[in-house]
Amino acid sequence: MAERDKEEKEKKEKAAKEKAAKEKAAKEKAAKEKASKKQSQKTVVNNNYYISTPSQCYQYYWDYEYVIPDSNSRYLSYNELYGYSIEQLRLARNEIYARHGRLFANKQLQNYFSNKSWYYGCISPNNFRTSVFNRYEKANVDMIVRVERDRK
Repeated sequence: MAERDKEEKEKKEKAAKEKAAKEKAAKEKAAKEKASKKQSQKTVVNNNYYISTPSQCYQYYWDYEYVIPDSNSRYLSYNELYGYSIEQLRLARNEIYARHGRLFANKQLQNYFSNKSWYYGCISPNNFRTSVFNRYEKANVDMIVRVERDRK
């Protein structure tokens, strides 16, 4: 009888350990999901726009999601840009706008950016202001436009 009680006690202890391990795994998973949601939260601006800053996007998403991942943090050179196709230049230029939540009237562009995990379009083209660009973005848009003009 004592042996039977010992076996039952061991079974209960084993079940309790397994339950604790499952609960711990569930808590860790929930914490990761919560952290992920927190990273992708948007900020209210002027009570009607929701944006995600470029630095947040760049920090949490893979470079392959971008044509030029660091166009918001360094100056692009003419020679570097000249190596891109006309279509890549168009996407790279509009990518700078998309990082700030601009919506696109052109359906092809809107579909392209809507398929990016970092994109959150919320500002109509008429309401978008380039004053949100940093110095790199302003210079890079100008440089891309220059290369596009020269390539045509």
